[in-house]
Amino acid sequence: FNHSFNDVHNLNVLVGQEAQKVSFRSIYAAASGYPSDAVFELDNASTPSSAGSMTKASTLSSFFINGEYNFNNKYYGSASFRYDGSSRFGDNNKWAPFWSVGAGINVHNYDFLKGNEWINQFRIKGNVGQTGKSNFQPYMARNTYEVLLDDWYQTGIGASLIYMGNEDLTWEKQLSWNVGTDLITWNNRVTLGFDYYYKKTIDLVTEVSLPTSSGFTKYTDNMGEILNEGVELDLNVRAYS
Repeated sequence: FNHSFNDVHNLNVLVGQEAQKVSFRSIYAAASGYPSDAVFELDNASTPSSAGSMTKASTLSSFFINGEYNFNNKYYGSASFRYDGSSRFGDNNKWAPFWSVGAGINVHNYDFLKGNEWINQFRIKGNVGQTGKSNFQPYMARNTYEVLLDDWYQTGIGASLIYMGNEDLTWEKQLSWNVGTDLITWNNRVTLGFDYYYKKTIDLVTEVSLPTSSGFTKYTDNMGEILNEGVELDLNVRAYS
């Protein structure tokens, strides 16, 4: 939805849904005893040694809404909200909400700066929001088994638990906010940007070591935090036109 009214109000709203599935499968076979280096087809080898396959898959579904508003090209604001679900997490925490809001003022469009030969653009801006991350192996939240092919029982082949999943595994979340200014001056020859930022990541997905007496060597959990904050200055000068 995009609408302008009374020549001063501008509104833009987007509502959507996104879904994706990522899958990976590999198949391999190995053998030895080839007649020469020029012949590499498997059926020409004298001794087959091993074969196997691996499959990985994950799904993601998102529902989102974004909105932007501009008043008289002086004041502008934006907001977004999304609800994401991923199969990479445990059954207890598949879904999580994320959001952001931002605002700004175009000071150069005020009457006292219109026609100013030195200040071509002067903007004050700020935003705050929370995002999520899920870029790790798809089965960390699941118990993983290894099929035992050496023994056959009355009920069939057996399986051994080799990795302990975590049904409470959840999204890594980053809360960030930023305030700053953008200044363009001297007939658009000099651009100066200033930003102060704060980023805090919580619920880091981390592998935790376990005593071998437990039957496992590691376990995945949401532990740890990272904090980044600082100041950024950006200067661009166009000396010749």
